[in-house]
Amino acid sequence: MIDINLNKLTFEVAEQISGNCLWTPSNQNNKHSIKLTVGWRTEGRGDKEKSIIHETDIEPFIKTDFSCQIPPAGPISYDGQLLRIIWEVNVIDSQRFKLQKERQTRVFTVISRYDVS
Repeated sequence: MIDINLNKLTFEVAEQISGNCLWTPSNQNNKHSIKLTVGWRTEGRGDKEKSIIHETDIEPFIKTDFSCQIPPAGPISYDGQLLRIIWEVNVIDSQRFKLQKERQTRVFTVISRYDVS
């Protein structure tokens, strides 16, 4: 089980995002670490893009804090008909067999400093 917690779910560009992650492996013999990444990706028409702004290792059974700054240039989150820009914290155990991978994703929103909604 992977538990990701964020200090909030909406951030302005250039703001600090922080949270923690606790990984409790389903197999007690796991001696390796797994990767936590913070970044954005696109979905929809056209070329897929992806950018990771922060990466850290997560050890089993240890609550790990993480923190990074959203880039001042964004991009901001967007959910259109042809394109989506999705910000997320992603944790995946890439050393497990493909059908048994442990994975958890926490999506959050990045807005402009001038967004009044």
